[in-house]
Amino acid sequence: MEFKINNRSTSVLIEILISLCILLFVYAAVSKLLDYASFKIQIGQSPVLSAYAGWLAWVVPAFELIIAFFLVVPKLRFIGLLGFYIIMVSFTTYILIILNYSDF
Repeated sequence: MEFKINNRSTSVLIEILISLCILLFVYAAVSKLLDYASFKIQIGQSPVLSAYAGWLAWVVPAFELIIAFFLVVPKLRFIGLLGFYIIMVSFTTYILIILNYSDF
């Protein structure tokens, strides 16, 4: 059995993946904004981010919504994908630092 990938299936796969990225970031941003007080407290409990909890509680969901918007607009999609990549790498790096170098 041979599996061939054509341009149409590649385009559909890319659109599905981008739609999932949009859904992830919109859901994450809205849930943070709806429970803003709890999100701000959680950031304040972080040993690394506690000093920046006040403005990070607004900046993180704002960036998530901006990146989701960029992913929706075809002309801005590359910038959106780059922003998505940067935020995901930053979050992963933060988790690794907390798990490996923090007493938390």
